[in-house]
Amino acid sequence: MKTKYDIKNLPVDNSEIQKTNCWEFMQCGREPGGVKVDEKGVCPASVDTASNKINSGVNAGRSCWAVAGTFCGGIVQGTFAQKRKSCLSCNFFIKVIEEENKNIEKKNTNLNECLDATVSIIWNTLKIKCTVNKEYAVLPLTNCCSSQLTQAFVNILLNAADAIKYTGTILIKTWCRDQSIFISISDTGCGIPESDIENIFEPFFTTAEDDKKRGLGLRIAHDIIKKHDGKISVESEVGHGTTFTIELPAN
Repeated sequence: MKTKYDIKNLPVDNSEIQKTNCWEFMQCGREPGGVKVDEKGVCPASVDTASNKINSGVNAGRSCWAVAGTFCGGIVQGTFAQKRKSCLSCNFFIKVIEEENKNIEKKNTNLNECLDATVSIIWNTLKIKCTVNKEYAVLPLTNCCSSQLTQAFVNILLNAADAIKYTGTILIKTWCRDQSIFISISDTGCGIPESDIENIFEPFFTTAEDDKKRGLGLRIAHDIIKKHDGKISVESEVGHGTTFTIELPAN
């Protein structure tokens, strides 16, 4: 039996991660004295004194994307240009952007194009076990911060990929109705138990077996959508998959 849960009055929460530095959030162990320094070396962001106090961080702890050689997601990152795609899918990056109220300029955006760009950013992850199908309607433009919505879509798509154990399908659909734009992201993964579905947008809640999953992706997606005057709901059936449906205002 499918379980549907509409997210109605969950407050937008900007406090679950205080102004931590990247190595604290990522727990990479590469800060001076960290547990992985002998194995992987000191992260350049943690000793970049020229960037001290930027975004209230220690050294470049909150501007890590501007420093070459950082160690994010288990991969040593290169220059800013090389890191850009990784940063767009990094929960810490979007958290700092939101906390510092930067990069929030809104402009008229085609959400079909935004979704296509999102899939391209994380395609190397998705293609390992997912077939991605798209059913797009012709959409009006919407006034939004496309980088923030990209982050929300990244988080939901990666959640869908994580739910698929071996191989499966992700379906992205868009349509327009009554001055609203709708986006659904469905997967053929394991589904969410009814006992968990009301908690999936809570900070740090996760059902993932991987202890590196911090349980923040869906909460960040929720907060971004709410800040765009949108709504998000989830429908799931254990063993058959999950569908997230997003409603955003059209111009």
